[in-house]
Amino acid sequence: MNKDPSQILKEYWGYDGFRPGQAEIVDNVISGKDSLAIMTTGGGKSICFQVPALALDGTCVVISPLISLMKDQVDNLLKRNIPATYINSSLEPQEIFNRVRLTGENAYKLVYMAPERLEDEKMLEALARAKISFIAIDEAHCASLWGHDFRIAYSRINDSLQKIESVQNRRIPRAAYTATATERVREDILQTLGMEDPYIQVGNFDRPNIRFHVKEPNSKTEALTELLDHHKGQDTIIYVPTVKLAETLGASLNSRGLNVGVYHGKLTPEQKNSVQDAFIESRLKTIVATNAFGMGVDKPTVRAVIHFNMPQNLENYYQEAGRAGRDGKDSDAYLLYSKKDRVLNEFFIATSYPTIANVIAVRNALFQLVGDRVDYMKFETISDFVAEKISAYEVQSIMNILEDQGVIKMKGSEGDYLGVEVSIENIEAPLDLDYLQERRKTTQAALNTMERYCQTKLCKRTAIMKYFGDSHQDNCGTCSSCLEKSLEGQKISKYSDEDLRAALSLIEDTNGQLTTQRYADILVGLQKESLIRRNYDQLNQFGLLKHMTTIKVKRLMEDMIDDQIIHVSKMEGNYKITPKGKELLEGKSQERVISDFGTVKKSNEAGVMKVKQIYDPELYKVILEKRSLLAMKRSYPPHMIFSDRAARKLATIKPLNKESMAQCDISDQRIRMYGDDIIATISGYISLNNIDAPFSDNSNSGKEDTEKSPNVNVEHEGNDVHVVETSSVNGLMTLRAKLAQTFDENEMLIFSENVAKAISEKMPTSIDDLTNCGMTLRRAKKYGKYILQEINKDNKKDSELEI
Repeated sequence: MNKDPSQILKEYWGYDGFRPGQAEIVDNVISGKDSLAIMTTGGGKSICFQVPALALDGTCVVISPLISLMKDQVDNLLKRNIPATYINSSLEPQEIFNRVRLTGENAYKLVYMAPERLEDEKMLEALARAKISFIAIDEAHCASLWGHDFRIAYSRINDSLQKIESVQNRRIPRAAYTATATERVREDILQTLGMEDPYIQVGNFDRPNIRFHVKEPNSKTEALTELLDHHKGQDTIIYVPTVKLAETLGASLNSRGLNVGVYHGKLTPEQKNSVQDAFIESRLKTIVATNAFGMGVDKPTVRAVIHFNMPQNLENYYQEAGRAGRDGKDSDAYLLYSKKDRVLNEFFIATSYPTIANVIAVRNALFQLVGDRVDYMKFETISDFVAEKISAYEVQSIMNILEDQGVIKMKGSEGDYLGVEVSIENIEAPLDLDYLQERRKTTQAALNTMERYCQTKLCKRTAIMKYFGDSHQDNCGTCSSCLEKSLEGQKISKYSDEDLRAALSLIEDTNGQLTTQRYADILVGLQKESLIRRNYDQLNQFGLLKHMTTIKVKRLMEDMIDDQIIHVSKMEGNYKITPKGKELLEGKSQERVISDFGTVKKSNEAGVMKVKQIYDPELYKVILEKRSLLAMKRSYPPHMIFSDRAARKLATIKPLNKESMAQCDISDQRIRMYGDDIIATISGYISLNNIDAPFSDNSNSGKEDTEKSPNVNVEHEGNDVHVVETSSVNGLMTLRAKLAQTFDENEMLIFSENVAKAISEKMPTSIDDLTNCGMTLRRAKKYGKYILQEINKDNKKDSELEI
């Protein structure tokens, strides 16, 4: 008969009752059902498998990823007189042998081990002899390919369990626990671990007592000093990404008279225990640590968690930040963000998920260097030996992969992070590396999400809750974003529509592939060598926001993200324009006052049509052709002259002077460089197609045009036929000049004067007829429409003259 879980909780932990959600999980595990529990950091996950382990007969096998976490939990259990142990590589071989044997004899209530240990033949034999009550998989997100910390050995747990089940002829219940998992990760965990009809509990992710702050200081060290001064005398954890930074930052803070401990994975067990105990016992108030610190550490009075750099994903950040305020009292989580943080994270991603070619290269190098010996190898030595350029960091990562795949076996020495003892286990072991590319994409997407969190002006708490699928409707009012908004009242409406469209059109024309800094430099119009070398100074939008600073333009970009006008693609990392942004770009937005480029202007506004402006697709094609010619002359890509959007506006507004061209999203510099050519093209097209002419500065609006063309004889004196012929030839020659200007063509290549005379005499009515007048078929097709219009115009005049 199972023991009462509430009595166990009181007897061994001294608690009068379970926290919300714990009792349901415990009851389901005791009932023998599979279960998945998603509980926030500090939510009491360990109780949810330790209590059932004591309530049930047999041994609970606990899968845990970290040696330090195993030791901490086992030490705490032993203090409560609970028979428990761990089996990992930190033990001597004889001690491992003894603990494996005792496991098979059901000497322990809980046995902690890494997932790789489940694949050991001796371990499997012992577990097959033991009575296993259930298997608890801690940090279960490691089983998901979509999780933030995938470990391939976790994905093989179910295979090992099935081997034990086949021997015992019974199914072993699975209980999985993690602090952070999105819905996609949860589904993957269930499938990977082979769960059947599981009980699933997703706890409330919100930690309302923690205030989330993101700062982007000029000096992180100064900002950190200010934060430590603000939290003086309070328990504080400072997280850093590397061992080196932990040591240098710790030394720097200690040199300033602060009593700071340093903790990372390369310390000896004695050093780790010394620092950890001093912090837990409050002999140290501040600790600088890598992410090796914190799991299983029970310190409820931490008032501040400070991330000195941006973590690689939101899951790790929230888990580590959640180590603040476990006692429920108000606490703070700070993130000191810099855009340079991304570079370091991308390096970690590249080394953690190397190319298949690099994995094979390191494997082959190890075969040659080690052979059939057990040899101590420095990572740097292997890096130098490999022909490919592979860093020592990547070599270490690849060797971990090879060990996971059963190719090699490694044994490290505490405190030695330069190399390991290595032996070849199976030279013929097949490599399963297809997951690496998918993991690289997933991890990159997670980094993009993390950076968006750092940059967003929306409520930080709401952003976190939304990511984990937890509803959180209202802004918290306590995070850095909420406080900034309440102080400054910054909204997207502070920018003009023209400013927003300038930025959006640049994003559109460059497919969103540039950095925020590059966009700011272009829009402000900085004369940087790097911009000029890449011809960015030739972009239409160059200098459109010269009235702003680059800092303000970058803030504009961030605000557009917050207002969902643009977003950053998770997989590509590029800027994308949202449907809302496209409406704004095209002047259709209902939410903002957008300038209407189709509005009729007053007649005294130079160069703007008095008639309703209508988009002309034929003119658009002519303008694009002109743009291509201008680009070809300067060896630029066409969009460097002006964008497709600008071309569409030119084909709608049809400006006839440089002042009105500014309405077409073309910069002053572009107008100076190409304005005359563009205006000539539009003017020629208007003339050729008899379009109502727009007003210009020298327009004589309202005045009757009584002047006659000097090329037309209107006095009816004699030889009318001669008059018509002269008019036709002269008209055709005038037309040729307009065509040459419009299409940037040599006049003689359009048609010669002799061809003009032939056209005047034969009066062609089709394209084929024009070829009979001496024009090439290609020229006739290109310019025939305009020539035939000119002839018909003269025919109409002839009939009028003869009346």
